[in-house]
Amino acid sequence: FGVARWLACVLSLGVLDSVRQSLVDLPALLLLLWAVQQTRRVGPARSATTLALANLTKETSLLASLALLGWPRPNGRRLIALAAGAIPPAIWVAYVAQRFPAAPVTTGSGNFTWPFLGAAAQFVVSAREVFAGNLDSRHLFALFGIPGLPLQAAVLWQKRAVSDPWWRIGAAYGVLLLFLG
Repeated sequence: FGVARWLACVLSLGVLDSVRQSLVDLPALLLLLWAVQQTRRVGPARSATTLALANLTKETSLLASLALLGWPRPNGRRLIALAAGAIPPAIWVAYVAQRFPAAPVTTGSGNFTWPFLGAAAQFVVSAREVFAGNLDSRHLFALFGIPGLPLQAAVLWQKRAVSDPWWRIGAAYGVLLLFLG
């Protein structure tokens, strides 16, 4: 995999912010690293357990599951592995909904918007805050991260390597990036 790639993953903006805010991005990334390694060594269907753990850790890992198990053609074993990876988070969501029925139901639709509008709005808010003297890392990181993510996506799409599982995962997250609010 190479030391440079490991450092790029571990020192990425998302991972650093994840550590700062005690989020689950780093554990999810480590589980995805393990799943890709399993996919390469013993085949995609054998990575279902690790993908299920990644999916439980962070729901966007379902995109990685699709990227790993849905290519080149989803055969029976891959579809079973994909379902096995999606069942644990589905059970967890059902349990939480049953256990806390009075909790307000939110669809998360505030996280999504028309392509690029959410990123542009956040950039304006962060720039306004930084220029007003609010140097909170959330706003500073946004000023670097918002232009950096589309740049990374553009480089990824220019150097297409569809057979590489990391390219497919990056492509899936790149499409998600367009719609983030």
